[in-house]
Amino acid sequence: MGDPVFDAFVGPHFDPVFSNAAAFSSASDAALMNVPALHTAARKGIESVVEAAAARNDDATARIQLIEGDAGYGKTHVITSTLFQMAQKAQVAPAAFQLSADVPQAEMARWLLSSGVRELEAHHFRDQQGRPPLRRLADEFMALAEFERDPFDAAIDEMNDDVAVAEAFRAARLITRELGRKSVPAPDPQTTAAVLLAAYHGWDPARTWLLGYRGGQLGPLVLPDFQSADDHFQVVRGLGMLASAAESPLILVFDQVEATATAGSSKLLQRIITQACQLVETTPGTGLILSTLTSTLAADLKMTLPAGIQDRILKAPCTPV
Repeated sequence: MGDPVFDAFVGPHFDPVFSNAAAFSSASDAALMNVPALHTAARKGIESVVEAAAARNDDATARIQLIEGDAGYGKTHVITSTLFQMAQKAQVAPAAFQLSADVPQAEMARWLLSSGVRELEAHHFRDQQGRPPLRRLADEFMALAEFERDPFDAAIDEMNDDVAVAEAFRAARLITRELGRKSVPAPDPQTTAAVLLAAYHGWDPARTWLLGYRGGQLGPLVLPDFQSADDHFQVVRGLGMLASAAESPLILVFDQVEATATAGSSKLLQRIITQACQLVETTPGTGLILSTLTSTLAADLKMTLPAGIQDRILKAPCTPV
């Protein structure tokens, strides 16, 4: 019997993973060359975050995980392959971020929303039916609404925007009512309707709003303009509520945190982690995974993060790779 680690690295699935190192878009390739015996502690840590988020654990530290390790030790791989396998089973809705440029303070909330929605639309964390997370969530909630879908589907096929918007908004209100009956937190119907329209129709006005830009009145559906950072965060919270209600929690992943040191601003790490932690703290059905080189995060925390957030991070589980 051969060495499973050696076999994985010389097998046909290694080349695309190597050529796309640290790229979440190659998640399926990473899963193909997965070696379960490697990084078991990190895998369990990632799974525990998803489980705590799915249970809506009020303790935010249970929904935060640090993955530390030296360069080349497989931090990105273990995160990618573990979340891909869980997404295949519809257990998680991951939104993975890798920082390659500075993000101004004024744009941070919009960047988080826009990047998160694009990740949920992408196919690299698809389920076994090939659906990206956003489409899978839309399917589950359309089934929950228990309303006649034929008019909506026909409007989508015929590009009839007026009917599509009216039917999506009607479905969203039914979804909100049904979740209320189950005592499950739900976003406002406007956010849910925008998700339905973006997932099925790819309709530009609704998708543009989900990406954090202009609002407007679309028939009976009113998408408010964004006046502040909290307005953007409120939509992210809404996405987290929907994912949580579908028992497929939204997990934010910030990989290669050390890259912020070369991203152009010493305050970028502080802004990203602070706002991500605050988002997870205020939305119980969400989780946060941070990946960094050994000791990088600890050193930067002492220099940049507010005391309260620093304490929250340092109390969270830390798993070596």
